[in-house]
Amino acid sequence: MKKNSTERKAIEIVKKFEQERTNEIPEEMPNGHGYDIKSGNRFIEVKGTYGGLDKVWVVLHHTFFKKMWNSGRNYYIYFVYNLNDKPKMKIINPEKIFPNLEIEPKYILRGKIIRDKEIDEIDVSKFYTDSSEI
Repeated sequence: MKKNSTERKAIEIVKKFEQERTNEIPEEMPNGHGYDIKSGNRFIEVKGTYGGLDKVWVVLHHTFFKKMWNSGRNYYIYFVYNLNDKPKMKIINPEKIFPNLEIEPKYILRGKIIRDKEIDEIDVSKFYTDSSEI
């Protein structure tokens, strides 16, 4: 399945952020790999939305869960929001992911963890590009 424009825009922002963070070019993974980006020792699942943090939840599919289970200490979710206007990002580390998983037919990480004030909000607007450039 091809990545939608929301996911594509969020991935591009995260790739630029990671390149600046690590001084290395992160590797984007093909669909079905269990995560979107490999950056150093981090396996990164990217989620994005044009909206804010109200009524947010993240669906995690079985390929994600399998990969996370096998490499949990290095598995991160980068949640990019406000994609239309001054995007921001929250990085959810493994210590926050595992205790907040609710197992239903799919694995869901509810919005309360994304809205958590202890997780730093990062201004990634400098990595924002118009959708026509992607």
